[in-house]
Amino acid sequence: MARAHLSTGQPGSDGTLGLVLAPGADAAVTGRALAAALAADEVLRGALVQGLDLALLPADATVPGEPLFSR
Repeated sequence: MARAHLSTGQPGSDGTLGLVLAPGADAAVTGRALAAALAADEVLRGALVQGLDLALLPADATVPGEPLFSR
């Protein structure tokens, strides 16, 4: 993952986590690993009421705003 952006969610979601993949990253492998890690986090699960939407974005994606994480 190269960057992560957290934004307001759509109706029915607590937020959207947009992940810009590193060049050459396998989207399926990254998505599965991330989903498993998020689901295993009890604090995060307890804080989310409606859930979190994930968006896996290509390495060249431009996302508005400052990233929550950048590598």
